[in-house]
Amino acid sequence: MSLNISKKILIKLIVDIFSLLFVGLFVLFLYLFAKPYKRGYFCNDLTIRYPYRDSTINSYSLAALVLLPIIVAVASVETYRYKNSQYTSKLDKTLLRELYDKYIPFLFGALMSILCTYIAKVSVGRLRPYFYGVCQPNVVCDTINVYQYIEDFECTGTDGAPTEAVTEMRMSYMSGHSSTMAFSMVYLVIYLHKRFPVRNSQQHTALIRALVQGLALNLAIYVGYTRISDYWHHWSDVMIGLIQGALSATLTAYYLSDLCTDDDVDGLPVGLVLSDNNNTNNSRMNTSGPSNEYNLESGRLSIGPNNSSNNNNNFHIRLVNHTSI
Repeated sequence: MSLNISKKILIKLIVDIFSLLFVGLFVLFLYLFAKPYKRGYFCNDLTIRYPYRDSTINSYSLAALVLLPIIVAVASVETYRYKNSQYTSKLDKTLLRELYDKYIPFLFGALMSILCTYIAKVSVGRLRPYFYGVCQPNVVCDTINVYQYIEDFECTGTDGAPTEAVTEMRMSYMSGHSSTMAFSMVYLVIYLHKRFPVRNSQQHTALIRALVQGLALNLAIYVGYTRISDYWHHWSDVMIGLIQGALSATLTAYYLSDLCTDDDVDGLPVGLVLSDNNNTNNSRMNTSGPSNEYNLESGRLSIGPNNSSNNNNNFHIRLVNHTSI
C-alpha cells in the first residue's frame, strides 16, 4: 500500500516538474527569440508621442509583489490550520504536502498567464505610448502624409535610448505587469476566502480577511495605473491585462488547485463522527451534500428533508477537527 502511494507521489512530482519546466522554457524561448510584429503608425496618432519614463514598478519589484504575499499568506494559513486541526492531522497529508498542493497550481497558473500575455505581445505588436520619442522614425510628417499609414520607416533615435525601451517599444498589448499582478492578487483573494478560518461568532476575523483581500485587489489595480502614468501602456492594454489575469486566477483556483474541493464550512474543514441512538457503530459522514442540513452549535444533524417529526434522522455528532479561533 505504501509503495503504491509513494509511486503515485513520484509520478505526480515528475508530471508537475515537467509541466512547469515546459511552460517556463516556452516563455523563456519567446522572451529571448520571438520578435514582435512590426506594425506601422499614423503621423497624427498622438497616443504614441508621450515621453519615455522609467517604470515606477520595475521587474524586480513586480516579482516581489507577485510572489511574497502569496508565499507568506499560504505558509501562515496552512501552518495555522495544520497545527490547530485534529482533522487535518488525521489525514495522510503532511504540512509540506499541503503547501505543495497550494504553491504548484499557483506557479503553473502564473506561468500560463505570462505565456498568454507574451503571445499577445509578439503577435499584436502594438506600439507603446513612448514609441515615437524613442524610435524617432526617419519620416517627415507633413500635410501630405498626415493621414497616411506609414509602414516603411527606420528608427533613428534608438542608439541613446535604454535597451529595454527599444526592445519592448512594440509590445504594448497587453500589460504584463497588470496581468501578472491581477493573477497573483485574485488568486490570493480566492485562497483566503476558502482557507482562512472564519467563524460566525467572530465576525472581526471576517473583517480582517476582507481587509487583506481589499488591499490585494487595490494593489493590483495600482500597479496597472502606474503602467498608464509611466506611459508604458495604453489604458486598454491595462484593462485587458487585469481581466486576463483575474480570469486565469479564477480558472486556476477552481479547476486546477484543490481550493474548491475541500469540505469546508466557513473556511474550516469538516469531518464528523456520527452515531445514532439505535446503533453503536460510528461512521464518518460527508456533510457537503445538498440534501444535508446541519447545525454545529446545537449538536444535531438531519439527513434529508427537514422534518422535525422524524426522529430517526437525528444524530449525535462530534467534530473531528475542533478548531479554536
